[in-house]
Amino acid sequence: MSSANGSEAGSARAREAEALLRSLHGVILARIATDAHGHVHEIRVLVEDDATPELVARDVQSALLARFGTFVDLGSIHVAPLPRGTRSLDARNGNSFA
Repeated sequence: MSSANGSEAGSARAREAEALLRSLHGVILARIATDAHGHVHEIRVLVEDDATPELVARDVQSALLARFGTFVDLGSIHVAPLPRGTRSLDARNGNSFA
């Protein structure tokens, strides 16, 4: 995710990567935290309650490597299932994810 064009380009790249991650099976929301140089610091992913967090983390890692050539350590990827009974629409609107 690093960018030579400054933090604005890095931020746009992070948003593009978040959109890619949201397209993965079971993913509801994704947030990527980058440092001042645009390098990925942390990834947080909210998934449907039937998704397997370990598999989603590997899917996230593979998608970023395939699309952007960016390797992210699995320890930097945090996957949380949407609690049962919580409406997906609320989460997609940002109401259940900090």
